[in-house]
Amino acid sequence: MMPCRSPIATPRHSRATGCHLRNASGKPGAIVWVASVAASPGNPVGMITALTELLQPDTPVWIDPTLPLAARYAGQCASLGARPVALTEARVAILSPASVSTLSDLVARAITVVMEVPALTGGLTLRLRDASGGAVRDITPQLPPALLSWLRADPAPRQLDWILTSGDALLSLPPRVGLQVC
Repeated sequence: MMPCRSPIATPRHSRATGCHLRNASGKPGAIVWVASVAASPGNPVGMITALTELLQPDTPVWIDPTLPLAARYAGQCASLGARPVALTEARVAILSPASVSTLSDLVARAITVVMEVPALTGGLTLRLRDASGGAVRDITPQLPPALLSWLRADPAPRQLDWILTSGDALLSLPPRVGLQVC
């Protein structure tokens, strides 16, 4: 199998386009490394790769204005032809970890939530379960306390499709996977 290491500058034209998210979605909770260049605070390679692979022309997207790199993400979305819309109309929402209160408005909708977190390891354990209730795997992303509380309040499977990014990596938590904070 060919590794999914596409250059961040031209991922739409790479043979590997989309393979990072397909790889992550096929293995819920598995960390997928995406960078061919080092990530830095001004170069969130995991987030940019996720957006590049997720967004198609005319995809309705909402970008949390409180994000430090909101302008950069907006530029990336515009270059892909995505359409900025109100949160109530979005199919993709790029959220700040501080915007947990927004999630309650999204639960009933099939929407993809993309969130940059401090790290994909080293946090409290989340147990992933498949549709039959069997444990799939344990993961430890560093999630904000408000998000952990929100997940604890209602552990039932949700319609949200999560993509968590950190630096040059991402992981996917599709809606078919139940989440339990341990």
